[in-house]
Amino acid sequence: GLPSYLTYDIRHIYIPTDDNVDGYAGVKQAEVDAMALVDEWENGSKTEDLFASIAVEHSKDALTAAKGGLSKNTSISGFGDGSFDWITSKERKYGDVSVFTAEDGAHIIFYIGEGSPVWQIQAEEALKATEFNEHMDDLADKYNFKIYDKVIDRLK
Repeated sequence: GLPSYLTYDIRHIYIPTDDNVDGYAGVKQAEVDAMALVDEWENGSKTEDLFASIAVEHSKDALTAAKGGLSKNTSISGFGDGSFDWITSKERKYGDVSVFTAEDGAHIIFYIGEGSPVWQIQAEEALKATEFNEHMDDLADKYNFKIYDKVIDRLK
């Protein structure tokens, strides 16, 4: 009953649509901007390091931009039409790059490889959470403080 599908390791550059341009025209402009970045990568060394540096400079993805667009053990969703099939294709190999569009803009994906099975990631996260909670309980006992879960939930 455990989910057996894989996660994937990718680098990602997100180019959002311009707030001043509506609908299809905004998506097309984001796609043109994304293709210019792909051209920059293709005219350079075509390495993962170059892609990462372009991501740091140009990606608007708040979660991954500072890490060169790196997303490890990610489930594949939200990268635009056709991205799931492209990423999960058996033909996909390290270093493949493609652009996908969605309502929110364009997504450039640099394929690194398969990650871990989802069940393994879930198990590791559960173990980490248990260890963290035990550590926090030990600290609370040692230093006599209280953990306010409601406040912590609001901060998340």
